[in-house]
Amino acid sequence: MTQGAQINAFTNGRGNAGSVTISADGAVKFDGVGSSDGFPTGSFSTVEAGAIGDGGTININAGSLSLTNGGLLGVFVRAADSDDGLAGGQGNGGNVNINVDDTLTISGKNGSVESGIFSSLGSGAIGVGGNINIKAGSFVLTNDAELSASTSGKGNAGNIDIQVDSDVQITGDDTRIVSNVRRTGEGNGGTISINANSVAVTEGAQVNTSVENRNNGTNKAGDLTINARFIDLSNQGRLTATTESGDGGNIILNVKDVLLLRNNSSISATAGITGSGGNGGNITINAPRGFIVTIPNQNSDITANAFNGQGGNINIKVAGTFGIAPLSRQELESLRPDDLDPGQLITNDITAISRENPSLSGRVSINNPDIDPSQGLVNLPTVLTDTSVLIDRGCATANSEGSEFIVTGRGGLPPHPYEFISNDVVWSDNRITTLPSSNEEVRKFGDSRNAVVSLQKPVTPSIPKTYDGVPIIPATGWVFNGKGEVTLISHTSGAADMGSTAASCSQR
Repeated sequence: MTQGAQINAFTNGRGNAGSVTISADGAVKFDGVGSSDGFPTGSFSTVEAGAIGDGGTININAGSLSLTNGGLLGVFVRAADSDDGLAGGQGNGGNVNINVDDTLTISGKNGSVESGIFSSLGSGAIGVGGNINIKAGSFVLTNDAELSASTSGKGNAGNIDIQVDSDVQITGDDTRIVSNVRRTGEGNGGTISINANSVAVTEGAQVNTSVENRNNGTNKAGDLTINARFIDLSNQGRLTATTESGDGGNIILNVKDVLLLRNNSSISATAGITGSGGNGGNITINAPRGFIVTIPNQNSDITANAFNGQGGNINIKVAGTFGIAPLSRQELESLRPDDLDPGQLITNDITAISRENPSLSGRVSINNPDIDPSQGLVNLPTVLTDTSVLIDRGCATANSEGSEFIVTGRGGLPPHPYEFISNDVVWSDNRITTLPSSNEEVRKFGDSRNAVVSLQKPVTPSIPKTYDGVPIIPATGWVFNGKGEVTLISHTSGAADMGSTAASCSQR
């Protein structure tokens, strides 16, 4: 559908609005706005001003869905119309249910009309905002597009639930997923839940539950939950559950591998502004086998602060954190005594403080495993033992410098002092335990070459004094004969007759 075409179901009296269902095997597209009237292309279910009844549901089942250049889906309970003397609609907003096999794409805007999916309870309306439920293969929200569930009336904002098989990409300044209580709203923000393989919030985009109402302080921001293998917050990407008054919402991140924060990105459940109450929300990061990774000195923070109220609690369970660390209120006082604002520091900080009441600071708990690779490391010496002094140089030929000890192959010692010792040891000692003492034993020894000397209980060889009646004289040197063969000699041997110089073998 293009150029302002619409499919609508509404009620402007007593009774419920109808539903809209679109089913297609292929792609469904809503693109652009009307050239003459500026109306967005889209589908809507509405409870009009003065009407009493519930809104209908919008159901889309397709291969893929795109909302571009001002394309919209919306479920509204309209605000009061003072010009016509009509009160705000009374009833619950309908839901938007999207189920696509491939990609859901929401991109761009046309003039002031943003592409998106909206659920709204208007000012003066009474009821509950509708929910937005998405199931897709992948999801792209970009170029100032929006996914929004809000309340300006008497009632809570709707919830947003996103279930994606692969990746969620939310990118671009003013691109956002938001559930909020606006200035005139009297209710709580809805929850936002995202389940995906990976979630990227980048280039100024945000996922936000918030309360803009500054007056009564009773509203609470909704909770934000993300379950993913990898979460990427880059270039001012933000996950927030904040209030101007009232309690901040909770943020729960279940991360399998990595939570990455770069270039002034943030996770915040901060409550209140100057002079306003409210407690900071709690932040929970569960990544028992994963890591929190930040780039040093890029001002990426995790905060659960409050102004007048209680700071929230931050509970982190990870295999390791890199480039980010907790910062206490006392440390902030020394660095930013005028405003206690960690966002003005270049460091990457984790804070849970009350700015105006030191006794109400929250708690930061980081639960690392028993072995934390970033703590308690010991520098190994780079100058190792000089093994040359440990090698026996007693048996050296006339033309050599001495004996050598060479480590090669797998197992044994590591090839480099900075590497771990391998458990793949393939060396074994297959030496004989005793020497033969007769011709019969010589024959037996020729057929038995696998006797192993125990390294735990070494066996001292028994050396016979004679062999077949001939005295055995220990060798004290060796030479090369005229054929280049090595021959063991004693002091009584005539080394000079063999045409070579004997080498001495010292006895140890």
